[in-house]
Amino acid sequence: MNNSDLIVATLRKAGIRHGFGIPSGNVLPLIDAMRRGGIDFVLTAHEGSAGFAAEVAGRMTGVPGLCIATLGPGATNLTTGLGSAFLDRSPMIAITCNLNSGQLGRRLQMSIDHHALFRPIAKASLKLRPGTIAATLAEALRIALSEPQGPVHLDLPEDVESGCWLKPSEA
Repeated sequence: MNNSDLIVATLRKAGIRHGFGIPSGNVLPLIDAMRRGGIDFVLTAHEGSAGFAAEVAGRMTGVPGLCIATLGPGATNLTTGLGSAFLDRSPMIAITCNLNSGQLGRRLQMSIDHHALFRPIAKASLKLRPGTIAATLAEALRIALSEPQGPVHLDLPEDVESGCWLKPSEA
């Protein structure tokens, strides 16, 4: 099991059945894990649409909606849907994939600080790290569903997404 499989298994166990977004190079391992793990990936025309779809899914079902975006412009496009979920108090998990961990903080094309971007419009912005993925997902789901409900942003570096750095307690 790699970290993407663990993420999908945890979200599926929480009742999430659909994830909305646009495929891109660094989100493909997560989308592939969704296919294997039984969460349907729903292609949207724009990341903003993915955010709104997840927001409505969360509001209608009470289960956090799921949206996925790539780094940089993909993440910035997601903000309108996330802001709507924040104001409407809809539970949501928003995952943005990011550069490899060793490249974070460097000034590279399409690189922005996702946490600074989402912090004002999310209940929390958390980084998924090797060895703490299950605990971070549990915390994200708890925060999204606690009153007032709302969106939680999770940032997923590409090397963490595909890695197999699981503690025995997470497997």
